[in-house]
Amino acid sequence: MLLGIKNKKTLFFRHLLTAIVSGALIYVFWLSRPEWSADMRFWRAVGDASYVLLFLVLIAGPVAKLIPRVQKVLSWRREFGIWFALLALFHGVLILNGWARWDVMRFFGYEFIPQLDRYARLEPGFGLSNLMGIVALIWAIALLVTSSDWAVRKLGITSWKWLHYGAYIIFYLVSLHAIYFLFIHYTISFHRPVPDPNWFRYPMLASAILLPLTQILAFWVSVRKQNKSQTDVKTKSKNNNTLQTVKFLKKRKIAKGTYEILLSVPDRGLNFIAGQYIQLRIRDLKYPDTKGSSRVFSIASSPNNGKEIAIAFRDTGSGYKRTLIEMQKGTEMIIDCPSGNFTLPSDTSRPIVFVAGGIGITPIVSMVRYWSEKKLGHNITLLYANKDAESASYYNELEKLANNAGVKFNLSNIYGRIQKEQIAKIYSEKEGAIWYVVGPPGMVSFVRTLLSQVGVSEIDVIFEDFSGYE
Repeated sequence: MLLGIKNKKTLFFRHLLTAIVSGALIYVFWLSRPEWSADMRFWRAVGDASYVLLFLVLIAGPVAKLIPRVQKVLSWRREFGIWFALLALFHGVLILNGWARWDVMRFFGYEFIPQLDRYARLEPGFGLSNLMGIVALIWAIALLVTSSDWAVRKLGITSWKWLHYGAYIIFYLVSLHAIYFLFIHYTISFHRPVPDPNWFRYPMLASAILLPLTQILAFWVSVRKQNKSQTDVKTKSKNNNTLQTVKFLKKRKIAKGTYEILLSVPDRGLNFIAGQYIQLRIRDLKYPDTKGSSRVFSIASSPNNGKEIAIAFRDTGSGYKRTLIEMQKGTEMIIDCPSGNFTLPSDTSRPIVFVAGGIGITPIVSMVRYWSEKKLGHNITLLYANKDAESASYYNELEKLANNAGVKFNLSNIYGRIQKEQIAKIYSEKEGAIWYVVGPPGMVSFVRTLLSQVGVSEIDVIFEDFSGYE
């Protein structure tokens, strides 16, 4: 069950530390209830400790959206989740064992808890509460046995995440289970005017309320950030007409079967944000194309020179691409207003990791060029995958930038498929990074799965797939 941890030794020490934390929680709960019987004291200590671990696992995600520094501890959610399930299972076994011992003693004539025997069996809430606990335990066991790379591969990332999102259902079932026993059970079963004394009642209730409130707040903050990003894009593009005329200037071959086209933008130029894309329409196709006369291209040039923009593409042999490659200087075309949110964040405190496949490098080139020209403070790492050296577009330019000792830009070049170990290595070195993934749809999906396996949260992954290669 490495789940992105680099080696088994590291995994062992992470689980050892989590086990120590779990043991400490059990001891604190056990120590704080000396008035209870030995059995009850230990059962509840284990159950309450498992509840605390589950709460920490679930609260970490929304808190990380509100406090970016918490991102560093998100990878520990797996260890805490596994130990929650183990303690919950232990709690269930202890209770079942206790019930079995009571039944045996009653068989031999020992009525040591006559009030419980008389009333609890007639109390509907007792059975319902335990049913919720059993359902939660079964689901927790399912999460426990699927907390491995093997399970992710077999189930697929979508199904695996759906199953593990059930941790929230477990939490609310366990909360209702605990609320019954902390506030209701002993009052009804033993005819007591107040619930059984238990200092954990109110902290538990507060946590059950705090989690959904934190989720709502994190959701609201995320929506506000998204709306602000879209507003910024619209503001920077407001001086553009919906459609603009551009002219073909020149082309150059930048890799095997790959070309860069330079377009001039007459009049006032083009306002765009590094990383955005345009739709380019050719008025008269020289060769017929069943896909039509327009395609979407990411802009490869920097926004600092809006009078000229560059796009890049692979020559697929389509009528559209053949027409573009053979186009004469001065030929007019139409572009739509730049769009897209695959852009640099304004916050420069968090590292950025770009993962690009093939021609997907174009929006990253735009961002890196702009970043370099403006001397922005982002710490950037680029993992660039290609079939071979001849297919790596813009590689010489990127390598030259990476060799400049004065910039925070690291380049890792890969020929072939990206491996999990490569992702895990960068993840361990760039804590709290924002990950940008761009390339063919299959590559993007594969890398997103790897990121999930090594512990990168979905909220830290921005992706864009290039489906239009025709």
